[in-house]
Amino acid sequence: MLFVGLPLDPERPAPNARILVVEDDVLVSRAISRVLAHLGWEVIAAPSCLAARALACRFDLGVFELELIDGSGIELAQAMLDVGQVDFAVFFTAELDTRVLGQARRVGPLVKKSEGAEALVPVVVGHIDPVGGRSSGIRLTAAEAPVAARPAKSAG
Repeated sequence: MLFVGLPLDPERPAPNARILVVEDDVLVSRAISRVLAHLGWEVIAAPSCLAARALACRFDLGVFELELIDGSGIELAQAMLDVGQVDFAVFFTAELDTRVLGQARRVGPLVKKSEGAEALVPVVVGHIDPVGGRSSGIRLTAAEAPVAARPAKSAG
């Protein structure tokens, strides 16, 4: 099931950024989509790796669950970054395994589900250009990023 979150205010100007939400829990996906769409961004939600890979459009940012019903959200995010389908990846998760969390941090920042969907807003705002809708920074894949630019490995 795919759904598009639309801005709540029909008088709002057209969205300036497109955000992908990959989350297999429909209620969580809707909450994320509503929060981000309320800010004026176009939000497209996919419930699985397969559904996300089937999308032919480019996204300014992707919000990914780490463990999806049909695969790894980390691997999906990295693949979409590598081909330029997503400019930046953020993970929204309840995962507790420090090994998995460390893998995710090497790809993008983490927001814990226990903080609520609203906790994604500052992370997303920090990576979306408010005028052009493009990622506000250059996003290099892990293979392209110089060592100094790669996210630090966390202890634990």
